[in-house]
Amino acid sequence: MNFGIKIAGIGGQGVQLAGKLLAEAAFKQGLQVSMGVNYEPATSGGLTVADVTLAPHGTEIDYPFIEMPNILICLAQRGWDEFKHQVTSMCVVIADRDNVPDFEGPAVEQAHLAFHLPFSAKARELGSEKVTNVLVIGFLAEMLDIKRHFVPQMLKELNPEDAHEYDLLEVSPRNFEASLIKASPERFKEMNLAAFEVGFQLSLDTEYSKEKIIQA
Repeated sequence: MNFGIKIAGIGGQGVQLAGKLLAEAAFKQGLQVSMGVNYEPATSGGLTVADVTLAPHGTEIDYPFIEMPNILICLAQRGWDEFKHQVTSMCVVIADRDNVPDFEGPAVEQAHLAFHLPFSAKARELGSEKVTNVLVIGFLAEMLDIKRHFVPQMLKELNPEDAHEYDLLEVSPRNFEASLIKASPERFKEMNLAAFEVGFQLSLDTEYSKEKIIQA
């Protein structure tokens, strides 16, 4: 059983770095990992996508790109517009409130859970919107702490035949932090770690087992 996470945004938002942090953290956990990247040639403003597939150790991942993600993260309106057709009842959607203002309609209703949260606003409070990607990774890290949280349990209920596999896909927050420290230039390390912690706490504080569409 594979678990797919698609991160979509535009050039300059650090989509590839977010995918790399996730892939490295999962690899440190001992998981089988694949990462596929697509991007338009424009250095800023072009659509950028990172597809990260996780699987239990020893499981073969046949294809690096994801057509029906378990988690879809949208950092820009273009990302949501491009991939909302891939949302199913097995999908959790995470979208930035400021950069994805048009977030409604059948795709949102189709998702098992849909988050529309102020990630970039919280990043600006820390001093730079450039750490929005890291803040979202902190949010994701808490969600993927499978022994603690709701999303894996939701997936088990939707796909009980493979329920025993989901525990094998846990990614420890410690591994995310280790990958972040390794990837951060010294002058940005403190801000990146702060952004990770804010995102992690945002997930802890969000009562998302009780509502389908969560806004703040």
